[in-house]
Amino acid sequence: MALFAAVKWFVLTQPMPGAMKQHLALTRIVNFIGIAMVAAYFVHRQKDKARASVKGAGCG
Repeated sequence: MALFAAVKWFVLTQPMPGAMKQHLALTRIVNFIGIAMVAAYFVHRQKDKARASVKGAGCG
């Protein structure tokens, strides 16, 4: 994702022609998958922390 951001900020400084904008579907899909993977990682990590704190509390 950082690569796409860097390309957009530093390489693609001029507006793209209309034909180029029509072919951005792959870029959007890759970006969406990257964001989804990062979000899933943090949600999974947060659930593991919550489970660890419940196990560590003890019930007796």
